[in-house]
Amino acid sequence: MYITITGQKKGETYSSSCKDFVAYLEKENEGLEAEDQEQFFSHDADNVEAASVIESIDTNKYKLKEKDTKFFSVTLNPSKRELNHLLGNTEALKAYTREVMNEYAKNFNRKIGEDQRPLQGSDLVYYAKVERGRDFKYYDKEVRENAPYLKEIARLEREKSEILKGTKQGDVKEVDYRLWVQRNNAPHTQDGVVIDKAMQKQGSQDHVHIIVSRMDKSKRVSLSPTSKYKSSTVEMHGKQVQRGFNRDAFFEKAEKSFDKKFSFERNYVDSYRGRNDYLKRPKTFVRKVLKLPTSQRGVALQLLKDVPILKDIPLTKKQAVQKVIRVLSKAIFKERQMGI
Repeated sequence: MYITITGQKKGETYSSSCKDFVAYLEKENEGLEAEDQEQFFSHDADNVEAASVIESIDTNKYKLKEKDTKFFSVTLNPSKRELNHLLGNTEALKAYTREVMNEYAKNFNRKIGEDQRPLQGSDLVYYAKVERGRDFKYYDKEVRENAPYLKEIARLEREKSEILKGTKQGDVKEVDYRLWVQRNNAPHTQDGVVIDKAMQKQGSQDHVHIIVSRMDKSKRVSLSPTSKYKSSTVEMHGKQVQRGFNRDAFFEKAEKSFDKKFSFERNYVDSYRGRNDYLKRPKTFVRKVLKLPTSQRGVALQLLKDVPILKDIPLTKKQAVQKVIRVLSKAIFKERQMGI
């Protein structure tokens, strides 16, 4: 599970409204019948209108300054293995989203109300929406590896157009043949078409976008997951209070919540801890992969093969160590995070 958290994008005017973001999230519903559209949902409600989302988020900013971030975007990006495990169950993904937001709230370690109870997901002002489609981006390996072919195809298309217009001399059949060669040699196609950015990906691409207000429902507690402070205790107004947000703890708990809820057997390589070990403790990563039980090690190496720079990793231990160590300086998980 790849989770991203970003703050509100502000223009020069520091607009405090979320209407542009909501409009962006509504784009998949364009042209669809009402019964086929995906609606927003909150912690305790389904089928929330976009106008209600905007009003609720925009009015929940008491005491925030003009340039303060008013809301955050949280995105849940299940891996292919996780999506296959869910079998397209949208309701299960919604239920999981609500559990993630419970973990999100608890991760602030804040206590609220007269009884000083722990902050919960129901105390947040947030709305989420399941999106089913994803387009290829410029950083996807398919687009990057197709780039030289796409460039030549575009050049040949321009040449053909000029010949047909009579502004350039040439043989259209020869250009068509050269176009066929480029399209036939491109390493990545989909339904016979060379993959380019903005082309929609096939297969299950379900993911969840969440818009969450910085302020809780009481409009008294400011919650910033991008705080530079991790969970810590400080003295404020003569009282010891918790502040900060530990992203590592949140990501791990959200992942464990998925595994428990759906009885999902996660491989070390496909885990948040595994990715963290690779980036920060590469030698530990190699040792742990090689110490996995035979069946799990096979899955781990297959997962590594799916990463472009490790696609030809050998399966023997000695060769695997040599191959992995040679690429330790490269962030093999970065592309997986960006490409989902």
